[in-house]
Amino acid sequence: MRIILLLFTLITGSVAHAQLACSTQGQNRQGGVITPFISTGTPAADAVVNGGSGAGTASRYMGDGKGVITIPVVFHILYNNAGQNLDESLIRQQLVVLNTAFRKKNADTANIPEAFKSVAADCEIEFKLAVADPLRRSTNGIVRKYTSIKNWLDDDKMKFAASGGSDAWDATRYLNIWVCNLALSSGYSSFPGDAAAKDGIVLRTGLVGSKVLVHETGHWLGLKHLWGDTYCGDDQVDDTPKQSTFTPGCPTGVRPSCGGGAPGDMYMNYMDFTSDACLLMFTQGQKARMWSNFVTSGKRAGIIDSKGLTPAANDEIPLPGEENPQKPEEPVTAALKLYPNPAINRLTVDVGADDRWLGKTISIYNTNGEQVLRSIINGKQQAIDITRLLPGLYFVAGKQENGEQIRVKFIKN
Repeated sequence: MRIILLLFTLITGSVAHAQLACSTQGQNRQGGVITPFISTGTPAADAVVNGGSGAGTASRYMGDGKGVITIPVVFHILYNNAGQNLDESLIRQQLVVLNTAFRKKNADTANIPEAFKSVAADCEIEFKLAVADPLRRSTNGIVRKYTSIKNWLDDDKMKFAASGGSDAWDATRYLNIWVCNLALSSGYSSFPGDAAAKDGIVLRTGLVGSKVLVHETGHWLGLKHLWGDTYCGDDQVDDTPKQSTFTPGCPTGVRPSCGGGAPGDMYMNYMDFTSDACLLMFTQGQKARMWSNFVTSGKRAGIIDSKGLTPAANDEIPLPGEENPQKPEEPVTAALKLYPNPAINRLTVDVGADDRWLGKTISIYNTNGEQVLRSIINGKQQAIDITRLLPGLYFVAGKQENGEQIRVKFIKN
């Protein structure tokens, strides 16, 4: 199936907002090995899907108290050039698209065929940028990292700093979304139960703001493609009619397949490949399967207890005079590392794969904004003698000609 999808992508050229080319299969990835699709796996979760007593177990988790589960999100923006370092406003626009779809608030739901309107669902799931990271530090929910990698494959390498990507935040508490220059597909997702370090969604940079993320988030919450990734396959949801395969373009009318008649294929469902303009709905059955992840024994139950949307007790301390240290035009280079931290006599600055910092000057500031040390980065691991510094909190900071910054805190013992 993957070969077919890749050929489809190559034939149609670059992927535009109008057509999805998802490389997620109705299977999950474990250590690079394709294993069978994960069902809910517990009696309580299956009861939710089937409308049984387990539904009560899930319904007591109301997220924000309004019958809605709210999921904290972190975007990992991997950029090789300035154009890929997306503005925060575009990220927030993408969340509007995501929430509108999952809450059935898009105006074009009026276009859902009459035969399917009764099963169209407000999924009562919402997504918000995290305001606290796993270490309870204040954040805007966006990690920005320069990478020397120009093109990425669907191999999960963007999920690890060691291979030029960005490490996942705690996948039991956050939805991780990696945005990067995917070469062969529009995006792909893990499934509930996948390895934590790889758990999340990958999205092509140029498709941020489209409905591709809606489709991939459906996968992240346990939904398969409508055709079950095989001819007339089973997506394990009762109220989605069987269909032979994906639907290209933006069709109209009744399109029966797999020997069925009216009402035909549900090609306007977010889990098909139909063009953005014709993707309109999730079903009640799909909603139940997504909610089944949040029961006590569900694969995403930890999201309910996440502190990612609870403001941190103490905000990150910015450098003096910098009111917004993470604004897009002055991004922090996430690749830079300091060790040991805390340090005693010697501090090592590691610029990782970002060799553009070689030859640049970095400074160390105290909390009063006074510069106490300067050093030129002569190697990818630059050692700095900090013997004469008094114990306390300090900042390592530097800036390139294009405005890009490095800024990391450390403690001197």
